Amino acid sequence: MIDCPEERSTQHFRGRWCGFGPVRDYESVVFAVFESTKRAGSRLAADSFDNNHLKKQAQSLARKTFVTKPVFRRTIARGALLHGIAVANVSSMRALVADVKLNARDVSVRSLCVLDRVEKGDCDGHATTGYCESHTSLGMSQSQLNKVRQRIRLDLADTFSDIKDITAHGWPRAFGIFRARVASIVSIR
Repeated sequence: MIDCPEERSTQHFRGRWCGFGPVRDYESVVFAVFESTKRAGSRLAADSFDNNHLKKQAQSLARKTFVTKPVFRRTIARGALLHGIAVANVSSMRALVADVKLNARDVSVRSLCVLDRVEKGDCDGHATTGYCESHTSLGMSQSQLNKVRQRIRLDLADTFSDIKDITAHGWPRAFGIFRARVASIVSIR
């Protein structure tokens, strides 16, 4: 399976020593579910995710271990009215594959990358997900690419937990995040 090279390094706007380093497989991420987010009952739907954000590898997530509830509300939800949150394991997201039918063969390609992408105004525990570039280079028609991406969004929705109230989540405390920050600096060396 083709790797996403951007996953191996931080994408923090201030550089390598800032934030928490690359998103690790054992981590979980939190998706903000707004009142306007399309849903399938108590679950996310394929249309819960913004196709344009996924194309740019910019679908916003919070790294569960590194974001407190007030920081999540302020920098991820940005003050918008939340319906709830959904949580997914990063290794499950990275394990998603898309089966693509090409002329004479079937190909399985990795669906998504999960990046430590922190831009100005984001919290240090911000992450993003988006389509792996591997499936865009296969020479599919736009129609076929759109169908593959629809299936990827559906698989992504299935990877997340039921939507739950923001207060039902076990948010970390600020001191725990400070210790995790120190540990991430030591592990980068």
